[in-house]
Amino acid sequence: MSYVLSQEGQKQIDEFVFAVYRNYNTSVGSKFSVEPSVVQSIFKKPELNGAWFLGLINSSVPVKALEGEKLGMGLTGLISSRRKTAAGNERQAKQFHSLDKEGFKLYKRDFDWALAYEYMDKWRHLGGEKFAKLYGDLIAQAYVNETLMIGWNGTSAADETDPITNPLGQDMNIGWFQKLRNNAPGQIVDDAVTIGSTGDFKNLDSLINEMRSGQAEIFRENPANRALISSDLIGSSKGRYYESSGDTPSEKSHLNNGRILETYGGLQTLVPPFIPSKAVMVSPPQNISIYHQEESWRRQILNEPKLDQVSDYNSVNEGFVIEENTAAMVFTNVTFIDV
Repeated sequence: MSYVLSQEGQKQIDEFVFAVYRNYNTSVGSKFSVEPSVVQSIFKKPELNGAWFLGLINSSVPVKALEGEKLGMGLTGLISSRRKTAAGNERQAKQFHSLDKEGFKLYKRDFDWALAYEYMDKWRHLGGEKFAKLYGDLIAQAYVNETLMIGWNGTSAADETDPITNPLGQDMNIGWFQKLRNNAPGQIVDDAVTIGSTGDFKNLDSLINEMRSGQAEIFRENPANRALISSDLIGSSKGRYYESSGDTPSEKSHLNNGRILETYGGLQTLVPPFIPSKAVMVSPPQNISIYHQEESWRRQILNEPKLDQVSDYNSVNEGFVIEENTAAMVFTNVTFIDV
């Protein structure tokens, strides 16, 4: 049975669709390319849940092709040198882009929303312009959060994905941890590691120090290094501290732009949204990238009366990249054994 749309609801739909297309300066109903500046602005909105972390990494790197060599977003190796110049022994400028040659590969991601007439009717009091902004914020929120979810948890890029079997987007794309498993297995440890009085490590500090020794020597003392730790491990560590110290305030915690940071193993620590439980990563955040093919984001909004809905079809070609594999070290199965 079809939903009987009110006159105000129909006006809301018309105004909403017109507002979106006017914003992109294109005709209603056409498929259009989303400007790169619009894509970048989505990742930088501070009010979006995961946007604060995307602001620390290379979150919107434009590339021309679906496959190619990594861009290398930071310095690699020692640039400084000295040479006795003579014929045949001239100084040579060093290239500083990526030492890793496995390259990148982008995969298509569809991101399609359906807005039921009944839902839009309930919001008809807002008017098309205000509803378009509300809706735009909601879809940007979901896109940002799911990008991080896939980046941390992705293990494969299936031709046809299954959200029931892979609720975290595991089959949407090859994420950062899986990139290390595929290309630099020495930089990621999936075996069980325990922390505690009888564990492999006494505390998170000793674990982080050990992980830093797994980085290539040139990267170990990089001041940009951070410890990226899952929230469950931070919670367990705090529990152990409070149990031993009673009501004594922790000296580890401090605020940075409203976000609590910890210091473990001499590194500032972040809890990235959607990082898998039991996971610890040591790396400069700038070593983590998301590539998009230039002008690959396509969008089309269609009013579909037969389905009693307005459909918003989006697609983009993207990939997840670790720029320098040996600048990263990851443990994925860390547990506290005496909490």
